[in-house]
Amino acid sequence: MDPITKTEWKEYYGKLWNEQCSKGEEGIGKERRREWADDNEGMIKIEELNEVLKHAVKRKSCGLDNLPMEFMEIWRKRNKNTLNRSFNKIIDRNQMLQEWETGIVIIIHKKGKNCKCEIYRGNTLLPTAYRLFANIIKKQTK
Repeated sequence: MDPITKTEWKEYYGKLWNEQCSKGEEGIGKERRREWADDNEGMIKIEELNEVLKHAVKRKSCGLDNLPMEFMEIWRKRNKNTLNRSFNKIIDRNQMLQEWETGIVIIIHKKGKNCKCEIYRGNTLLPTAYRLFANIIKKQTK
């Protein structure tokens, strides 16, 4: 039984991701644009951030930022509205941080023999701040 080569992994996941992108999943590739009637409309409210943090899954693997969700909760409490203001600057400028565009893909064995890429599933670890931001936007668009 030969181990799976790096080339096989790249080909398998490249094909898998290209198929998902070509299906035109809802929300992928679309920019979030809003016109605001006043300065506060469309911005993230502190209550929205608190709600997302309250329901955020703790003890989960971190992305490239290496910040656990528990840290974000403590940091927000000590720094009051800093996180909220940062998120609103992103909305105002209509531009995400470049660091948020990169995730770490880890592979998890599902079942069977370890000789085929298909018996693994990929899991992308995203930066913690991005996960919070994305969850707030998701709730706003529902």
